[in-house]
Amino acid sequence: MSQIFGDTGSTPSADVEFLSGQTGTNPVGPDGAHNINIFAEETTDDNLQGINTRGDAPNNTIYVQLTNRISGFISTNDAVPTTIITFPLGATPGTYRFMGGIEAYESATPASAVYGFQAGVRTTGAAGVLIAVSFDDDIEEAAMATADFDVTVVGNNLVVTVTGIALTPIDWRALVNYRFVE
Repeated sequence: MSQIFGDTGSTPSADVEFLSGQTGTNPVGPDGAHNINIFAEETTDDNLQGINTRGDAPNNTIYVQLTNRISGFISTNDAVPTTIITFPLGATPGTYRFMGGIEAYESATPASAVYGFQAGVRTTGAAGVLIAVSFDDDIEEAAMATADFDVTVVGNNLVVTVTGIALTPIDWRALVNYRFVE
């Protein structure tokens, strides 16, 4: 539980003079109206805590970042595998654990599908190796039964593809979180 207490018998303290992000241009001071903007964003940056802050002093802004996140959005109108996410594994040898979810919506019928997976990937820093993929959830309405997705490694990249249905517009959204150890 969070609580804020105010002592009505004391003199108010001075205004905040600046805030600092963990990265970016710092410190971030208030604008002429004494405001510091705080916005959210996501990033693929690797951070064990899953959160980071970035300062943008010229714009009086701190960004609170959700890290270790890879997202993608695409629309399909055919049954051809289409890449929704490509994530470079980087030059540092190590092991990744990816945990992902994909949502699909077809508005004409309408019909939906939801998929989940976990994947283990090792990289030498130059080439990736798919250890294994666990396709955890396939939740589909009957009209989406031929839609699908796949998780592979191509070169030194994790690649997530979706396969739609011929002559059927489908909107896809994917969100993948990861952990990395070197």
